[in-house]
Amino acid sequence: MTALDRGQDWNGFLTLENSQAVATRLAALLEGRRFTYVSVNEGRRHWYPEVKTGLELAGDVTHSASGDRHDIHLHYSGWHSWLSARVQDEDTAWQRNASAADPANRDEWLHDKSLVYLRLRSDRVEIEHHAPGGNRLYWVLVVERGDGR
Repeated sequence: MTALDRGQDWNGFLTLENSQAVATRLAALLEGRRFTYVSVNEGRRHWYPEVKTGLELAGDVTHSASGDRHDIHLHYSGWHSWLSARVQDEDTAWQRNASAADPANRDEWLHDKSLVYLRLRSDRVEIEHHAPGGNRLYWVLVVERGDGR
């Protein structure tokens, strides 16, 4: 059993192997709780953040698997977000992202635009990935104060 399965702090790439566990963890974190969503898209002028507070899931966190792609869908009030896993395992993800070890590329660590990197904590999730158009996206979903368990 991994830190991801045990509900402990976890950092890593979303993969075909762990996508169901990540979906389960996101559901455990967000279902029945109010949270704040912050998203920053490098394609918007000056990295202008989008902030939505008082959100609740409008349904379940869903997971779907189709061959070499697994998707996690988060449905909120009036809109929805999703993450796609397209790499088999973490070792493969790190190999595909090998240039991260090169100090010259420190600010460009997420080179492979199909990779999704997550940081899961007891009260938040941070997600770094790319939009279908290629812009880097950074999301943070934080459980609001007074809505803890």
